[in-house]
Amino acid sequence: MEKFFLLSTFMLLSLAGCSQDTKTSFNTELNNSEITSSVVSKKLSETSKYDVIVAESKTKGEKIRSEYNAKEQLFTSAFVDVDIETVSDVLEITEIAVSGVVVNSEPFIYTTESGSEPYTKITLYVNDVLEGDASFKDTEIIIYEAGGIISKRELGMDTKQPEMTTKELDEEVVVNFDGVQNSIPGTEMAAFLVKLPKESLGVSQDFYQFMGNYMTRFEKNDELNEFTLPSAVNGAESEIVLSVVQEEKLNDEVTNFVKDNSEN
Repeated sequence: MEKFFLLSTFMLLSLAGCSQDTKTSFNTELNNSEITSSVVSKKLSETSKYDVIVAESKTKGEKIRSEYNAKEQLFTSAFVDVDIETVSDVLEITEIAVSGVVVNSEPFIYTTESGSEPYTKITLYVNDVLEGDASFKDTEIIIYEAGGIISKRELGMDTKQPEMTTKELDEEVVVNFDGVQNSIPGTEMAAFLVKLPKESLGVSQDFYQFMGNYMTRFEKNDELNEFTLPSAVNGAESEIVLSVVQEEKLNDEVTNFVKDNSEN
């Protein structure tokens, strides 16, 4: 009887100890879970607003690029008196330098008595101000790029080719200056810009432009993690010529400039 009592007492103490260990273990797991949850929440919050904006914009851009590529492509050249070989040259002819991502793009037609010209209105989300007014950070700015979608009628084909049908004249084409496609949502870039008055394009607010059509626009190459001048497509030739060595040197200088002046 005494042995049974002692054994029972031992079992109760063991169970009590086990219960205490289980409670301690549960509390430890709970605390660990809370810590893990806190770390995950922190990591999610550290997945910056910018990263989310880039991902959403890339999805939008894929659709727009598909629509662009489905249209007839026209290539044109424009002589631009811009002499750029170094990042210092770029900074000298521009007013502000920012890095960010295109979040929206839409066609814009500038019409005067002499005819119509295609532009692409892009909205750039500014992730970093590299040179200039720091208040532009985390804001959106409007840029008008030369080139983009326009109908054959707006290009004046009705007078140049009077045999064209109404259907043919209403067809939209994409005009690419020097074979370079316009920016689409999801395009990350370092943009060196000048501000122009709204009256110059008859729009509702002042806006920004690249110099030399695209010569101060450097797109981010994710694979190489560098910023480069956009390339011509479909073998189109550019009127603006830099040697391979010059272009690589300029791209390297701009990439280093972005890294040295970025907060993020």
